[in-house]
Amino acid sequence: MCPTKPKWRPWWNALSLPLVAWTLPYLIGAVVLSVEYKRTEDMVVRQQLKWLRNGAFWGILPFAAFYVAPYVLGAVPNSYMKMSVLSVMLIPLTLAYAIVRYRLMDVDIIFRRGYAYTLATLCVMAGFYAIVLSLGSMVKTFYQDLGDRMNDVVLVTMSEFGRTARENGNRGTDHGHANVMFVLGAGVRGGKVYGRWPGLAPEVLYEGRDLDLTTDYRAVCGEVLTRHLAQRDVHKIFPGFRAPGSIGLIA
Repeated sequence: MCPTKPKWRPWWNALSLPLVAWTLPYLIGAVVLSVEYKRTEDMVVRQQLKWLRNGAFWGILPFAAFYVAPYVLGAVPNSYMKMSVLSVMLIPLTLAYAIVRYRLMDVDIIFRRGYAYTLATLCVMAGFYAIVLSLGSMVKTFYQDLGDRMNDVVLVTMSEFGRTARENGNRGTDHGHANVMFVLGAGVRGGKVYGRWPGLAPEVLYEGRDLDLTTDYRAVCGEVLTRHLAQRDVHKIFPGFRAPGSIGLIA
């Protein structure tokens, strides 16, 4: 089957901003790497920067030119546009080559040249905020697309784990057991935060490092099941669970 010509829609929608937010930092990073490449005299560092720069440019440029730009201008993605995402694989591939061939991850090299660490941090932050914006945009689009049918729908977003409030030995964070849930839809008493905030003081953290859990996810889902779906016996779905009482989330 031959790829079809792109169809067109209103030029801006809820997913345009996350796409731009995800793509722009890589383009900026590629420019920064190119400038540093011209300024650096160390031959090893120049080789590192060359591969990182080339990977960033040739990994993100086709995607930006053939997918992001047309999408933002109103094109409906077709097979040609979707194929352009394959170029993004060049970014991790060139990074891996720089690590193996030119000792990119050598501790001395990394920490003597703070721009690499800063650039990596900015890329991680850009990825995080792109995901957050994408979630918000997708939920908004879902709500708008359903229209009046949202009167029959309740949407619950949740994760199977959170993050610890304290760093681990590698200055990162581990999986935690408390996180946040969002509920949207029919009968939801929204516009507020439910539950008790335990705080982040050392004495109230679970095991001294994790956010203390105050509301069981089964209490939230159970209330949706009983109030929205009229499920009388929640124990069939959550065996052995005894809800402490109504949260008041669903009218």
